[in-house]
Amino acid sequence: MRRKCFEARQFAPACDEVLELMGQLYVIEADLPEWCALSKEERPAVLAQRRATRQQHSAPVVERTLQWALAKRCEALKRGPSDGTTCATPTAATLP
Repeated sequence: MRRKCFEARQFAPACDEVLELMGQLYVIEADLPEWCALSKEERPAVLAQRRATRQQHSAPVVERTLQWALAKRCEALKRGPSDGTTCATPTAATLP
């Protein structure tokens, strides 16, 4: 998705917004502790820390990215989705 947004931004400047969100996810991931070189005893604690960090920091960014995508989809359709929901209240269920 990132590559397609990057390629499209010359035609759709709104893609810069989602690219910024994706950049935030890369920063969060880069700050996570590595786990693959750890012993079996150390891994559970590090994996739990990675999971907690993702839930606290990544999940809100992913949610904002989803809302951005749903809003852009509704703008492109210029009408409500075919399942009867409105663009004012997009949900994950409206994704194809």
